[in-house]
Amino acid sequence: MHRWRRRDTKPVIDEMIAFASPNALSNSASCPATTSRTVCSRIMLGVSPTRDPQPAFRDRGGAEPRGSNGGGPFASTRPRLRARRLIVANSEAGADYRLHEVEEVIGEALPGEVVRDVLRLTGGSKKGVYRVTLDDFSTAVVYRWHRDENYWPDAGSADTELALGDASGLHLFLASHAELHRAGVRVPRVLCASDGSEAHDGWAVIEDVSGGTLETTLAQTSPVGNRATRQLARQVEGMHAVVGERPGKVRHVRDGGGSSVASHLEVFERAQRDLAEASHRIDAIDSEQSKISDTLADRVSEIRPRARFSLIHGELGPDHVLLAADGEPVVIDIEGAMFFDVEWEHAFVELRFGGNYRHFASDDLDSERLRLYRLCMYLSLVAGPLRLLDGDFPHREAMQRIIDANVGRVLVDVGLR
Repeated sequence: MHRWRRRDTKPVIDEMIAFASPNALSNSASCPATTSRTVCSRIMLGVSPTRDPQPAFRDRGGAEPRGSNGGGPFASTRPRLRARRLIVANSEAGADYRLHEVEEVIGEALPGEVVRDVLRLTGGSKKGVYRVTLDDFSTAVVYRWHRDENYWPDAGSADTELALGDASGLHLFLASHAELHRAGVRVPRVLCASDGSEAHDGWAVIEDVSGGTLETTLAQTSPVGNRATRQLARQVEGMHAVVGERPGKVRHVRDGGGSSVASHLEVFERAQRDLAEASHRIDAIDSEQSKISDTLADRVSEIRPRARFSLIHGELGPDHVLLAADGEPVVIDIEGAMFFDVEWEHAFVELRFGGNYRHFASDDLDSERLRLYRLCMYLSLVAGPLRLLDGDFPHREAMQRIIDANVGRVLVDVGLR
């Protein structure tokens, strides 16, 4: 079977955008080598997003990168072997790790390689994330998008053309990856990717950025964390300088679509739904629903529509940033990247980075819009976790803490505490 191999040619990122477009898989012209649906959507990256080429599979002992020559990860002369054992990261929660599915992915991406271990990583709510260890102890990460990996009860039911609509799937990931790369944001290298049989299905094999999260490093008050946060802030500034003429997910806007709803109205309308849902389930919100609703209406009335929108991540917290071996920040969970009001990003970053938000702060923000978006963000962080708790999401105590904290923020924000 033909497959894309690692290479240094410059059109790679442009190919990713082409493959991520809605028409790519039905248009054989978008694939220079084949008309196969799976192969046409498969890509390989041979260069690091923002630096000189680095090994896609990094040997923990500091060995040289393994490329397409000899016995590297793209060699295809040896027979495919099965994984020897599975490590379950969250066995007490009954995680469904689907070992055979991951084996099949690795078999396609790395033919002939011996898989030693598969570790299902915790924390994801919309896709499965697996760390795969090969026989020489080099590692990679597999993303798997499938309805069985998605903990959200209403997964796939949202209007995905909306900027704040459902954000899951291979094609959103690839389009966002390419756009963020071009904006100077460091993201994990994609080694191989393929679409699935259904609209949002698919998998990708990416480099394993194994330096831990920025959140953990900042909690240790390490100078590495402070330096990485400053570097991230510079990347975010460059990202926000990229603009589009309509709000919407990167894939949709770059393909000529996007949301037809004004950005501030989309936020407001979602906040109204979130308020209604929270009121049915939380007494403290229910008793003050009228006051909160009136506050939302007053604030949205001060906002005027915009004609240009910044490229934003959408959920940029320190838990969505990994540290590379060189200490630089690497941004993950990028499927929701969109063109939208930069104030939406700042409302989230301010909340998640706390005192370190000073590195991201900007004087060039609409204060009225930011004021509205803070309250809407708090409501979203009440209603969203409530929906997750309706399903079988394993980290239930963490979700409850998020709910409780943001109920308090809502009441403080509208002057009730």
